[in-house]
Amino acid sequence: PPPPPPPRHPTSLHSLKDSNIESSAKNSQDYLKNSKKDSTNHPKRAEIIWFDNDYLYDGLPTPKQKELGNLEFIGFKSEKLITKQDFINQLIKIKTNNFSWVCMGLIDFKFLQKIHLKFIDKVIHEDHPFGMILFANVRYIYILPQKFYIHRIRPGSTCDREGTQNVTKKSMPTYTHNILDAFKGDAVSARAYYRAASWFIMFLEIKKFIESNPNNPMSKLTKSQFLGLFIQESSVLLRFNIDPLNLIDKFSAFKDYINRPNSVMKLAINNPKLYKRMLPLIRIYEKFTQIERRFRKFIKSKKSKNL
Repeated sequence: PPPPPPPRHPTSLHSLKDSNIESSAKNSQDYLKNSKKDSTNHPKRAEIIWFDNDYLYDGLPTPKQKELGNLEFIGFKSEKLITKQDFINQLIKIKTNNFSWVCMGLIDFKFLQKIHLKFIDKVIHEDHPFGMILFANVRYIYILPQKFYIHRIRPGSTCDREGTQNVTKKSMPTYTHNILDAFKGDAVSARAYYRAASWFIMFLEIKKFIESNPNNPMSKLTKSQFLGLFIQESSVLLRFNIDPLNLIDKFSAFKDYINRPNSVMKLAINNPKLYKRMLPLIRIYEKFTQIERRFRKFIKSKKSKNL
């Protein structure tokens, strides 16, 4: 049998030959359900077996509207073998601007070794580029619409839906403490910067893949349908007065990927050093702009009341 995967690789087909499973995830956030399903009884052509997921709210209120599992959301309802193109066609059909994948299935480890795919280190939401590049390389996927994977959503975790009140130094990875120090212990701001930085680092990796594989149909889909989210989340870096990872210096990577950048983004893309020198003036301009908008809104509301 092949050697066990390194810690940063997801679970492989070979590592789950005993199908009666209940195991903790790396950060004790999620787990796999017990199942009598024979995980080795799958078409040999499939590089991935994709099963569905459910949610466990641990210390958080259950949402009023039930969250759909990954397969439910995308619209795969029956057990079957599909091709990569079938998968792409379905994503186009539902018009989603987002795709991530890592835990909701089994991957042929030999295939994973062959494509040399690993997680990007020290980022949050790394399942986005991992899933996109993984599915760009597959030929066949076996759909198994049963909810074997459970997302445990806890306060302060990656999937915490409660917002910033659960963000503390303790909830941040130790490798981000240099960012926390740069923000003088402000965990909320440091976490927001780290999140935006992660999206930009992932954008750079996805961009590299797209430009190296221009004819791959997944590259074309990612560029047209998914990159907007990476750019939107990365642009949050421009809201901060400091840039401890010096990522804005690399904003020229956005050239040809943003159709109509605003004046601040355009400056950061074309001349990041000038952007940083002008940042105090940019902040003053933004404050005056906010005041002007509020004033116009106030005048408009007064006029409507007098009518």
